[in-house]
Amino acid sequence: MDRQDGEGLGLCKMSQETISVIVPVYNIGELLSYSVNSILSQTCQNLELLLVDDGSTDDSFRICRELAERDSRIRVIHQENGGVSAARNTGLEAATGKYLAFVDGDDIVAPDYLDRLLEGMKRESTVLSMCGHERISTYDHPFPAQKEPISRFPAVDCAKRLLDGRFPITACCALYLREAVGNLRFPVGIRNNEDKYFLYRYLLANEKGSVAFSNDKLYGYFVREGSATHTGWNGTQDVILVADQIADLTMEQHPEWSDLAESVRLAARFDELKTIIRSGDKRPEAKTAFCDLRREVLACPCPETAGRRLKTEYAALRAGEPCYRLLVKTYYKLNSEERRFQNNERQIRQG
Repeated sequence: MDRQDGEGLGLCKMSQETISVIVPVYNIGELLSYSVNSILSQTCQNLELLLVDDGSTDDSFRICRELAERDSRIRVIHQENGGVSAARNTGLEAATGKYLAFVDGDDIVAPDYLDRLLEGMKRESTVLSMCGHERISTYDHPFPAQKEPISRFPAVDCAKRLLDGRFPITACCALYLREAVGNLRFPVGIRNNEDKYFLYRYLLANEKGSVAFSNDKLYGYFVREGSATHTGWNGTQDVILVADQIADLTMEQHPEWSDLAESVRLAARFDELKTIIRSGDKRPEAKTAFCDLRREVLACPCPETAGRRLKTEYAALRAGEPCYRLLVKTYYKLNSEERRFQNNERQIRQG
């Protein structure tokens, strides 16, 4: 469906409610200007833009200040390096808007990104409004005119779907109620899956509300070499730590989801095993970590309700390390990163 020029502009004006857009900044230099310009060019103009410089060592902080001099809606905050979670938390403390949105400093958004998310918030019970995203490799990416219907789901159902991978795991592509966020914060020191931890806790804290979701791809996720997506095994086990915390929280609040909680624990350990294999790390500590994880996984039976993929990985690992390594290498050879991304998107839409 074609969108008329200016459509959605009225919605933002009528709401008269400020949206606080939080952008963590760390060593992204001139790339930041593309992200900031896409935010300031929104059809929704009633916003404050919080640029949180997380101890950049390049010229990012200078660029932040120069951008702020050009537009009074920008506020710049500088802090010592603490990671993306710490930067987002600083933004949460400083935000004054009724609504909150997160945009990474090297990503861009469609001109009607905030207006469309705000449209999803129109119903009183809505606590979260989400849209789709796409991978981009250039900043002149043309977002097509799109206006898919907005679907609504109980927040508690979305929390359950997140556990089995049928809900988008990202802090971005979404609009939150600041009041509903309350004292909830991102886990500092965690550099992988911090989005999943925050989003799951937010859904559980507001599980009596509803979630609005549109398939419109209004968020451009810029893929570049050297980003977190392309790094190998670094010895940390953040994915497992977050999964265990999510599983523990699930058992406390929804013990009837115990099988899902155990699948979350298991999937995280398989993710770590795959990361070690794909990294090609030959250090003794990588070998030790792999063997320890394998013993830990095989010490417990695979949940009967686990998905086909988990059961296949479990069987291969039980057959021996060479068999499991062959399975992993074959899977990633047949499935490119783009294809895995598309399959994940399809699973979410069909969930």
